[in-house]
Amino acid sequence: MLRKIISCILAVTLALSALPMTAFARTVNQLYGDVNQDGEIDLKDVLALKRSLAEQDVPEFNSVNADVNVDEVIDMNDLLILKKHLAEWDVLMGPELLT
Repeated sequence: MLRKIISCILAVTLALSALPMTAFARTVNQLYGDVNQDGEIDLKDVLALKRSLAEQDVPEFNSVNADVNVDEVIDMNDLLILKKHLAEWDVLMGPELLT
């Protein structure tokens, strides 16, 4: 009986590990990567982050969402991760990076 239970648990674990798991950037009402706060991550966010890095004024700029690698610095690394996310690379944004 114990063997059947253990076998069942291992089978379920194996099946779950084979499923494609996508990491979502949204955590506690924060959408990491949504630099311009329009509710979606798109090219407009990349452009807003580029403008911010060039020290231009960016209306509706959200610095928490712009810090996609959660290192408390908004820099070219955040821009690169955001570009990779839009190119559908398998990248993590926000606190998921730290786990």
